[in-house]
Amino acid sequence: MKSRTNGVVFIAFCTLFGFSFAFSNDSADSYRVALVFNEFNYQSIYDIYQLYLLGGAPDLYRFLTYAFLKSFTDNPKILFASFGLVFGVFWYLSMRVFKKEQANYSGFYASLLFFLFIIINPITNINGARFNTAIWVFFYGVINVVLYNKNRYLLLVLCAPLVHFSFLFGVIVILLYVFIKKFTYSNTGVNNLLYYSFIVSFIASWVLESNIISLDFIGSFVPSDSISNKIGTYNSSEVADIYKERASSSPFLMVSNFFQNLIKIAFFTILIYLKRELQKNSVKDLVINKMLAFVFFYFTFSFIIATMPSGGRFLMVGYLFALIVILMILREYENYLNSRFVLLLIPAYSFTFFFNVIFLSISITSKTIWYGNLLWIIYEGWDYTFIYL
Repeated sequence: MKSRTNGVVFIAFCTLFGFSFAFSNDSADSYRVALVFNEFNYQSIYDIYQLYLLGGAPDLYRFLTYAFLKSFTDNPKILFASFGLVFGVFWYLSMRVFKKEQANYSGFYASLLFFLFIIINPITNINGARFNTAIWVFFYGVINVVLYNKNRYLLLVLCAPLVHFSFLFGVIVILLYVFIKKFTYSNTGVNNLLYYSFIVSFIASWVLESNIISLDFIGSFVPSDSISNKIGTYNSSEVADIYKERASSSPFLMVSNFFQNLIKIAFFTILIYLKRELQKNSVKDLVINKMLAFVFFYFTFSFIIATMPSGGRFLMVGYLFALIVILMILREYENYLNSRFVLLLIPAYSFTFFFNVIFLSISITSKTIWYGNLLWIIYEGWDYTFIYL
């Protein structure tokens, strides 16, 4: 990951992976994205911005990409190659952060944490294009602000809602943290009020009704009617009822929700264990306490946001931050800890691995990427025309 050549090869693979999408399943997000791209007829940046302001688009990333590519191609494979390129750049930059924090720490648990870091939001997730790309944009911006004190990366954090509107919530949380961070930790540990708020929020997330908190006030602070309309829709009781009905009637969603809850419990347990062990051993580490306090702060809000329809996706970003702080603690204080606590995450992420990584890799891409050569893959898809199913 430290080599620039390796980075170029990695990003090129992500681009190629996007180019290999097959669009043969009309239930896949990628098929619906390709369909909209095929029918898209805006080429003026001004028109797209007006569409954004007037409620026709909740964010700019996808439509601006459409407009640029439509000037020379209608091929959805090139569209997803561009999605893979952008996703790959920020995924690679984020993995470099992990490797930087890993430093000279090696062994089974370091490898396991890196593996989990990769599969939480893998390249197959460009299937949905916007949200999962925004995850890596947001993560890379935030980690530079919080861990490395590079406040100029707040500009990157502010760009995340332009990739997916829902990261407006994340921006609000980060801006709030920036203003109060000096009160959240000290050299001796995490602020007790923050720690107990983290615990209360976790407990409350299991008992609160969906959309119990009104978020309509956020709409008054944004320039786009699309965003305020989207917030109103997701924050409505009607949408909450639809999601609840789907979750109770779909075997797939029932299994998925079970494992998501298992992941949530595993991370909560691990973070509580680490906090207590650091306190018991009187560890004084300002950097680690700062990062641990931020993770508690982020989850305190994310547990509540997760009660909203689709809000659980914000926990994915929190898990990435949590893996970084777990890595930092093991790197410095593994002798004080029972490292086997990390093994809790293996069964928790088994469904994510087999579905998001294995199944989606096979089902949404052309089989050529697995047995063909580079030229064959490009030849097969260069003149591809979208087919309505």
